Amino acid sequence: MKGFESILEKIYSYYNYFDFCFFPVDSRIGTDYFTGAKMFLGKIPVGTFFPMHYELGNDQDTIDRLHRDAAAFELYASPMCHQYIMSSPYSVFTKI
Repeated sequence: MKGFESILEKIYSYYNYFDFCFFPVDSRIGTDYFTGAKMFLGKIPVGTFFPMHYELGNDQDTIDRLHRDAAAFELYASPMCHQYIMSSPYSVFTKI
């Protein structure tokens, strides 16, 4: 965690706001899959956040679970982010 916090500090020293942020929110990495996104969004204000890698499952049940996990915004949302957008490949973006 300290390594990631150090990287966030360095990023923030150069860029203290992002209009858009694409960040992995992939529950295949374990129970704390949302922690990186939470730390990033807690440190750096973001206009629009796009969770990534939640559709990389091998079957529809896995894809559905990954989608639900990534859509659990309450686990990583921050008041410093204005909106969260999830999309499927070849679909229209949907504001959540």
